[in-house]
Amino acid sequence: MAHPETSHPVEATADARTLQVKFDWLRNRGFIINANSPDSDPIYTMHYNILKSRLTFKSAVDESPVGTGKLHPVSINADVEVHGRTGTMTAVKRLQPVYTYTSYFFSDDGSPKTMTWTSGSLFKSFDYVCLDENMLPVAKFTSKTLAWKNMGKIEFLGPKANDDAFRDEIVVTGMTLFWCIIQRSGNIFNLVGAAIHRPGKQKQGDNNVQQGA
Repeated sequence: MAHPETSHPVEATADARTLQVKFDWLRNRGFIINANSPDSDPIYTMHYNILKSRLTFKSAVDESPVGTGKLHPVSINADVEVHGRTGTMTAVKRLQPVYTYTSYFFSDDGSPKTMTWTSGSLFKSFDYVCLDENMLPVAKFTSKTLAWKNMGKIEFLGPKANDDAFRDEIVVTGMTLFWCIIQRSGNIFNLVGAAIHRPGKQKQGDNNVQQGA
């Protein structure tokens, strides 16, 4: 299956392999730019709806939808949608940020691939890496949680680093994971959710939104 068409504001070029995430915590809005060209126009905009625990990502040029991330008050899983493809980021471990999800944009033919986001840090800095099915890194997300505006950076690695659709997927899943961990750190209900969570890898090919609450 070929990738669905995406409306993207910039061409995929080698100098855009690293993105800078900027966020206004008072307005719960932010944008993502090419880290190597800080004065360039934004590539993505994002908004976090506190009441709905929902992230929304759009093209910064034409405001076309890119994807969403949905958190839950108890469940430590998260729902994501990227260009019409819906799925679940499934917690593999209760107390460590290790999540799997099904990617439809990593392969050239659109076949499902299981990707893993993992981290070794839970405190001041969040250093995440996204691994493919062979446990090879395809993206990194580094964020300083105490930063006021410069939230972090997303670096793309490997042969898909300049693929627009895959970059969209990494932005949506990486930022959703970041908010998920923040919520887990300060939400007593998520602590309960972690205690009763049954860890396990997501089944490959699962393309349905699962309500984890």
